[in-house]
Amino acid sequence: MSHPRGSDAAAMRQSALAAFERGDDSEALRHCRTLLGRMPTDRDALMLRTNLAIRADDLDAGIEALSTLIRAHGDRTDWRRQLSRLFNRRGARQHRSAASDAARADFQQALRLDSGNTDAWFNLALCERDAGDGAAAARALTELLRRQPGDEDAHLLGAQLLRTRNPPACVAQLAQLRRPEFANDALAIATELDRAGDDHARSAFGEVLRLAGGKRAAPLLRAELGQALSLPAVVDRREQLEAARSRFAEGLSALEARWDDDYLAHCEASLEQLVWCNFKLAYQGQDDVELQSRYGDLLDRALRRWFPDWCEPPAAARSGPLRIGLLSSCWRDCTTGHYFGGWIDWLTAAGHAVHLYQLGPTRDAHTAMLAKKATRFHFHDGDLASLVERVRNDHLHLLIYPEIGMDARLLPLAGLRLARRQVAAWGHPVSTGLPRIDAFFSCAAMEPEHAPEHYREDLLLLPGMGVHYPLPDASDGNAPALPDGPRLLLPHSLFKLHPDNDAVIADIAAGCPDARFLLFREQHPDWNRIVAARLQRAFTQRGLSPEARLHWLPALRRADYLAVNRESQLMLDALHWSGGNTSLDALAVGLPIITSRGQFMRGRQSAAMMETLGLADCVAPADQVAGRVVERLADQVGLRVTRECIAGNRDRLFGNDIARDAFLAHVERLAGDA
Repeated sequence: MSHPRGSDAAAMRQSALAAFERGDDSEALRHCRTLLGRMPTDRDALMLRTNLAIRADDLDAGIEALSTLIRAHGDRTDWRRQLSRLFNRRGARQHRSAASDAARADFQQALRLDSGNTDAWFNLALCERDAGDGAAAARALTELLRRQPGDEDAHLLGAQLLRTRNPPACVAQLAQLRRPEFANDALAIATELDRAGDDHARSAFGEVLRLAGGKRAAPLLRAELGQALSLPAVVDRREQLEAARSRFAEGLSALEARWDDDYLAHCEASLEQLVWCNFKLAYQGQDDVELQSRYGDLLDRALRRWFPDWCEPPAAARSGPLRIGLLSSCWRDCTTGHYFGGWIDWLTAAGHAVHLYQLGPTRDAHTAMLAKKATRFHFHDGDLASLVERVRNDHLHLLIYPEIGMDARLLPLAGLRLARRQVAAWGHPVSTGLPRIDAFFSCAAMEPEHAPEHYREDLLLLPGMGVHYPLPDASDGNAPALPDGPRLLLPHSLFKLHPDNDAVIADIAAGCPDARFLLFREQHPDWNRIVAARLQRAFTQRGLSPEARLHWLPALRRADYLAVNRESQLMLDALHWSGGNTSLDALAVGLPIITSRGQFMRGRQSAAMMETLGLADCVAPADQVAGRVVERLADQVGLRVTRECIAGNRDRLFGNDIARDAFLAHVERLAGDA
């Protein structure tokens, strides 16, 4: 390689530098490349090439030039820090492009060059979080906070990482935040804690209110609801349920005292402020109508103050067929979608115009199938106010909510008047407590004698299952490996397993030493841990070990889940909240259910199903359920006869239109009143 004479090299350097200073980067780069082509390790040329690359945002070229400079001219601290920053910037670009492995490698190299690069520690934590390695992300954040304890972005990320792994530590991270603009991020974290039923959600909502500093812009008022009304999903002992219910009542009283007209006048008027539901209250096994009604009246205060026009009924269409609306976020492949989709067929066959509203963001093939059956279909994934306008402008005679309480967004909607008459159904089988829900559809066979006392709404009863429920296809399912011995299926979501169930399960284990219990793990590890600890305690009290008796299965696709039902000998129903869809799934494949009659409809669904099939002997008083299970497991002939009875009478439950005429009569009377 020929080398330019000193004067030539100096001239090229001078020309390149002059071009760079006047902003002619292309001319500077041409001179720089010529010089480096002849003198690849020229110090000044490499420094200039690095600066040109940085200005052009050419990170690869900058890294190459600066790396060469360090190798050729020594490991200067300022050069290493600059190279670390370049690797961090390139890693951030890779991360945005979802190239997580390349991004991680760049962040790690940035930190090898400069362990004090706090931006790189933060970005590495983000990268590891998005790659699903929460432990690695936590280690990176720990290093960052050791160097920069007041980094609020790091504390927020830490709270996001810890919300499922360590809720108390998550709240501690939220407590480190000071900037009000973090209030909405903190609200999202608190909402997730509440959705998981974690008792630390109340404290997290308190941190949101602290950050908000008394401001009540949407949706921050939701934090007031959360701090006052948040409930645990799974508890260790019955006493915890009682304490949680007392706190709920106290919180409701505090809100009733504070939310007067003057207070609400200083809040931003937004339906999103009121996105809250008391979903977990219904699983405590007590009468909820009084608390639900108080909450409905509290919600009504805000709605009347902010949206008085929407609290008045809109005009119904004066000509054409009756317009019947069905509004839910569950018109998809889920319990509600399968349960109530048949109502669309009944209504359209009767000549009524069906307006189907699906609240997003989820929709699937089942949504598309139901949409084709409806007269009009509207998918809504925007703000709630625009949905209110849409539904009111459709001039419905009747609006049906198949479930209120599963999706918190439905509560402020159902608290308004979107149609002349409005009804709810038992997709969430508990009174809504809302003053503008006129009636509640339920099943006569599932309700106790004094059922109207359990509802604020007028109770409208339907025969049979109240719906046309299609028989599920279980032909292509495969059960995972299951234990030998009599298998007793407990398919319920763990938040449905009230502590009163523990003694029943342990008594069965004591009475039938060969019985194996099949339960399903939840996505929330604390739920699994708490229920397992409760059962351990119940078994130990009877001198039993649960390890060989309890078998925890992962979540399965529906066909495989049905195969587990087929391979089981009995299903044990839950006290206080019986199976609905889970019971129908069991009966669809011939699995007998041992159940009891609860105090409320939500604890009597399976009992009504078994009696409809002519199997009232599968229904026992709560204190006799364990004995009935032990008897049945010991009687193989009786089990076979029960299975034959289920198969022979299955059409009483599935594909049955016995409720059609009563349903249409209720609908037409309500719609006619409009």
